[in-house]
Amino acid sequence: MTAADAMNPTGPLALVIQPDGSTTAERLPQNPAACLAALHQAIGGHFEAIGNGRWHAYTIEDIRDLAVPRPNRPADRLAEMLGWRTHPMGGMVGAVVFLGRDVVDDADVPEDVLELAHVMGLIP
Repeated sequence: MTAADAMNPTGPLALVIQPDGSTTAERLPQNPAACLAALHQAIGGHFEAIGNGRWHAYTIEDIRDLAVPRPNRPADRLAEMLGWRTHPMGGMVGAVVFLGRDVVDDADVPEDVLELAHVMGLIP
């Protein structure tokens, strides 16, 4: 990846929700290795995906990877409103990255997910 690629990513549009509710919509790198590295950095460790096939969210796989694991209630609420059933023993922890799915590849976060995040007050 070149320095220009790092400064102007052209990959999928992601919705990144922090545990405190601060939320950004940002483009990930197009290069698969760089995208994986960006996701790993944003989430804070190894991650796993939840979702319904049209949208998905990457969340920390092992909370021991986080210095201070903090529940992410805003991401839980968004996922629940999209039809996801949060595990009874607890929800997502740390930063959560929402994306769309294009068959097997990450794609732009769906418009209805962005609209719901807006209605919830997560993004302007």
